[in-house]
Amino acid sequence: MDRNTFVDLLKENQGLIIIKFGAEWCKPCKTIEGYVEKWFNEMPNDVTCIKIDIDEHLDLYAFLKSKKMVVGVPTILCYEKGNISYIPVDSVSGTDNNELDAFFKRCLTILSEL
Repeated sequence: MDRNTFVDLLKENQGLIIIKFGAEWCKPCKTIEGYVEKWFNEMPNDVTCIKIDIDEHLDLYAFLKSKKMVVGVPTILCYEKGNISYIPVDSVSGTDNNELDAFFKRCLTILSEL
């Protein structure tokens, strides 16, 4: 996914878009893979969940990193309907399951308020 595709995706968003940035070589990414997958599978239909390997989509990752939206991997960003900016409504980084739970619960709250 490049920047233009990313912007198009945000424009077409009908609920939430949750994007997980990771990499094959990233041990912390592998640590949370199953946990994040469980949350992704439990999301309602109006939530689009995307996994992005930063090595395969370096343009988008570098752009978001230059804007301080991601600081490393793993990072998960949440965009709500109507937000066509690169600035997410919420985000989480790292491997702490409590922080991941809190992030996904906040996402569901955001969705319920749309």
